[in-house]
Amino acid sequence: PAEHRAFLESAPPVDVSPEAARSGPVSIGVIADFTEKFMMQINLPALQGVSKPPRELARLDIHLAQTAAGANLYDSNSNFESDFFRGVSFSAKAQPVSHWSGLRTVHLKKGQKPEDVKQVVGRLVLFLPEDPETLTLAPAAGERAEGAVGTVEVKSVDGNKVSLEIGAAEEQIVSIEGLDASGKSILAGGSTNSTGPGQASVVRDFQDPITELRVTLAKGTREYVVPFVVER
Repeated sequence: PAEHRAFLESAPPVDVSPEAARSGPVSIGVIADFTEKFMMQINLPALQGVSKPPRELARLDIHLAQTAAGANLYDSNSNFESDFFRGVSFSAKAQPVSHWSGLRTVHLKKGQKPEDVKQVVGRLVLFLPEDPETLTLAPAAGERAEGAVGTVEVKSVDGNKVSLEIGAAEEQIVSIEGLDASGKSILAGGSTNSTGPGQASVVRDFQDPITELRVTLAKGTREYVVPFVVER
């Protein structure tokens, strides 16, 4: 799709650090060392047509965490290097310019020191939504919105807790965002459960009152691989 091509051909809006690597739209670098692990930061442009970062936007795979002598210190067998922990959760940032930023902790073999790692080789796997659309509605019982992909209905509101019925498959739900009267995005916990073919039940418990709901749906996702090499 044209929007994916434009995204992949764009430059990173904000570099992670002066030493960070650039690959396509990605800026990626090591930002902190800990005992037997280090933290990487990934910066991306915001996706057009998506109000907030999707919860399953990317996975960061590490192939090598090499010393100057070529020894690989990366512990691919760590329980914290499973598919779940390789997922990267992004958040929207406004400064110095609008972009999305995510973190991923990389685990080393027992007894190894992160400061000995001089090169990190891997890939960022992106799952970009196809034909996303954002439906906007008030957080009031009975409110309903319909788009090309599906429908959203507010079933109930209990304080800051909002229950939604979504006429789309669970995997088609890109993001759900609540905004306050000033337009600020409010953090929320909650759950999403498939209730049948093309149907999902969603509960979001917002930390503060909201005045607007934005639900982004997409026809599906397409996978792209961005390889990288970070030198330290």
